[in-house]
Amino acid sequence: MVAFIDELAYYLFGIAFAAFLLAYLASVMYLSYRKDRMDMRSHLEDMSVPLGFLGGYLLVMGAISQMTWFLPGAYNILFYDPMVSLGLLLLIFAFSIKMKFKLQFTG
Repeated sequence: MVAFIDELAYYLFGIAFAAFLLAYLASVMYLSYRKDRMDMRSHLEDMSVPLGFLGGYLLVMGAISQMTWFLPGAYNILFYDPMVSLGLLLLIFAFSIKMKFKLQFTG
């Protein structure tokens, strides 16, 4: 007999952690802007590694859960497609920062 382990708490923690990291980044950049220090690139580069790891985690876990959905119905599309999309977005954002691309092309 195999025990069921629900990973939804891990996904919700990942989403909340991504929101916290992005809010922290935005507030640090805003405070730096208010103090007339316009070195925004260094703040972005510092945050690119944690956002990249978090994006990779959400992408891999979302894809695995998408393929191994065990309940009947299509709720895996409702739960895990946005997780894969968020993971891809965070990975592309982190990659764009590391490669010094313009962030307007991330979308």
